[in-house]
Amino acid sequence: MLDRNKYRVEQLDILKALGIVCMVSGHAYAPFTKFVYLFHMAIFFIASGFFYKDKNSQDIQSVFKAFWKKVKRLYIPLFIWNTIYTLLHNLFIHINVYTDNPQLLNYVSGKWICITEYYSKYDIIMRIIEGTIFSSSEQMFGTEWFLRVLFMTSIFYLIFDYIIKHLFKQRHVLIQFIIATILLIFGFSCYKIFNNSFYGIAQTCSFYCLYFLGYILQRYKDKYSNWNWKQYIPALFVSFLILLLLNGIGSIELGQNRYENPVFLLLASSSGWLLLYSLSYFIKKYIYLKKL
Repeated sequence: MLDRNKYRVEQLDILKALGIVCMVSGHAYAPFTKFVYLFHMAIFFIASGFFYKDKNSQDIQSVFKAFWKKVKRLYIPLFIWNTIYTLLHNLFIHINVYTDNPQLLNYVSGKWICITEYYSKYDIIMRIIEGTIFSSSEQMFGTEWFLRVLFMTSIFYLIFDYIIKHLFKQRHVLIQFIIATILLIFGFSCYKIFNNSFYGIAQTCSFYCLYFLGYILQRYKDKYSNWNWKQYIPALFVSFLILLLLNGIGSIELGQNRYENPVFLLLASSSGWLLLYSLSYFIKKYIYLKKL
């Protein structure tokens, strides 16, 4: 029987765990929230691209197999949980998780405080349908944007990769780079000009380059897979200093597709990856810390 753990990349397991800690810290408004927001969500798009397999786009059968795997892992859970939260909407109002009483706004404050109305049966059906096509989301399920955009990004990458490999067999990496660059510029333009409409398409275009960056890191991992502490220590400090500098210049909010410019996004994301990847190397060396 296949031992899946034999093929796991332990350092990346630790990196993703650190990414989760950063994500939770950011949502808890830790003192360093602005700093971790520079890279905390980008880490997961890069990691997803890192685990992309070229065999997924070798032929049409492989494409459909990879597509169905993404549907099972991302789309179906999205549909199920959006439906659950939609069905619970009226209950949330009834028990004061949401409120339909405008007077209560005088006693509470916060970014997400708003008036919410009860759904009719028709509203519930429409909200479930809209959630199915990514045109709406329940307030309690606001973080679904990540799964939605990750699903769309991975599917777009899979389709483009299949087409490119059959049209430009020897230059598919170069063509993917060109596509990623064009999409990044379009995604940034959507934020600046169109206020991020298009039901997540803008975010998908912005993050396609991060997915591609992960693929490049995996494709050329032999270049750094044998690094030791002599390489990781300077990588750790340099990446931290770059992020510290960027933290004083601007900010990133990937949930809103907001970033200073494309170069800022790529520099912050790659520096964040290098920072956590270097930390993961040292954590891996201490078995008790690794287990934690």
